[in-house]
Amino acid sequence: MGLPPLRGIEHQIDLVPGASLPNRSAYRTNPQETKEIESQVQELLEKGWVRKNLSPCVVLVLLVPKKDGKWRMCYDNRAINNITVKYRHPIPRLDDMLDELHGAIIFSKVDLKSGYNQIRIKEGDEWKTAFKTKRFVPNFSTLASPLNDLVKKNVEFIWGEKQENAFITLKHKLTHAPLLALPDFSKTFELECDASGVGIEQFPYVIKYKKGKNNVVADALSRRHTLLISLGSQILGFNHIKELYTNDLEFKENYTQCLAKPQGGFYISEGYLYKEGRICIPQGSIRKLLVQESHEGGLMGHFGVEKTLSFLKEKFFWPHMRRDVERFCSRCIACLQAKSKVMPHGTYTPLPVANSPWVDISMDFILGLPKTQRGMDSIFVVVDRFSKMAHFIPCHKIDDASNIARLFFKEVVRLHGLPKTIVSDRDTKFLSHFWKTLWSRLGTKLLFSTTCHPQTDGQT
Repeated sequence: MGLPPLRGIEHQIDLVPGASLPNRSAYRTNPQETKEIESQVQELLEKGWVRKNLSPCVVLVLLVPKKDGKWRMCYDNRAINNITVKYRHPIPRLDDMLDELHGAIIFSKVDLKSGYNQIRIKEGDEWKTAFKTKRFVPNFSTLASPLNDLVKKNVEFIWGEKQENAFITLKHKLTHAPLLALPDFSKTFELECDASGVGIEQFPYVIKYKKGKNNVVADALSRRHTLLISLGSQILGFNHIKELYTNDLEFKENYTQCLAKPQGGFYISEGYLYKEGRICIPQGSIRKLLVQESHEGGLMGHFGVEKTLSFLKEKFFWPHMRRDVERFCSRCIACLQAKSKVMPHGTYTPLPVANSPWVDISMDFILGLPKTQRGMDSIFVVVDRFSKMAHFIPCHKIDDASNIARLFFKEVVRLHGLPKTIVSDRDTKFLSHFWKTLWSRLGTKLLFSTTCHPQTDGQT
């Protein structure tokens, strides 16, 4: 079947520059739901509507029950919608559409089958529509098809080479990694963990002590900095810092004294200088790497100054550690982007002086007024910047750009002609694509006023 042809009107997806691309783990599904999703995905692959890919931008799928008892596979596009540039297109008003039906006697409607798949994605934007599914066994339907054929009605049961190969292959995939088995809650669970400040709740349990040297997995995961040190020669070059103590301005004296005997809480072990059990880190890039490792926090996000400092002080020591941590956290790009509350304003630009009436005008709206008998609840204000003459035009708060344009022509253009420049305060009504296109066709330049600029809003 394949994709619909390129008609010159394709769905284009523009992402916000610098936005983080969504790519989360698939939703949990039971075996029946997983099989249904796999079946629908396979159907889409056979029709040529989707293809396998390695896109970095991925959304998830979920099943929604239909009225006929079947399942509809839906794409959870909320994450991609949040980082998509929003375009404001005028929506036809129902009243205007009904007016256009005057005199019609025959009415019809068209309903497209699989209408979602009738719209072609713009070439180059396909990777932004990728979705992720989870399957227990890759290509399960294909692998099991020789076995499924044996249980069909009016089919002779013949166990041949195809059936034997299918059986052996499935048995291997079902009994070997990376397949995960569902938990059997009738059996005892063993959980290996290290000492933790967070308790284990919800289930009855028996605590058994296990020596650290035998509890390798949990011990290594919890002792993050100890793990860094033990692997330092391969990862961070810890062996190299032994050579830096003799020339380091902060630790040179302590290191020299400790070569004779420990003093002042300092001592040397295996070539490393320690203070009260914490390894001393000389000046250099190694400090920044340790601060970064402690600050970024892995899957838990970025920590603040105090949390980062506590992680470092647990295993490491150097003078002015707090100053280094505060400096790093204040310059962390990810933290600044996530926590910034400052909305930068545009550059203040003075308005050109008007030199004739109704050539340069300004517009604004007064909203939230009590409704009149005709249902009007807002005022559309148009002011001539030269004479300060104003028109106050009643309107509705929900009026779109097309209606505002109609009022403008009826109440202003009819009396004064077309202006050359218009100043607006970036009201959403003026940001409509239709509004800007309309004025560009008429040869009028739409000037947007600067945010928080009193000279512009004050004109109206």
